[in-house]
Amino acid sequence: MIDSHDLANMQDDIAALIADDSVSITIRRDGQNLTAQTVRLVPPGRSDPRVARSDGAKETVADVLVLGPVTLDIKKGDKFIYQGLLHEVIFVEPGQDISIEAEAVIRG
Repeated sequence: MIDSHDLANMQDDIAALIADDSVSITIRRDGQNLTAQTVRLVPPGRSDPRVARSDGAKETVADVLVLGPVTLDIKKGDKFIYQGLLHEVIFVEPGQDISIEAEAVIRG
């Protein structure tokens, strides 16, 4: 069983992983910019392609995994610009205690 000490250690490990290659993104939600947040953006690996959840019959392959701390404020439909490209969040993994993982696609 994971106790609070173990959980804190795992969260610290994720924080170090994010800090190793972090970027700052400003999420746009409902026409408003949120405060900038620090995350790690990870492209999907060739051996482990990430397929996002589909809406109806349309299937979307994620262009990037957004990894953040449990305090990351991110929701499906959020948008952010990174390296001049518009990204849209298409999925957020629910029920995370160690980190927040979201999938995004490039829209522009």
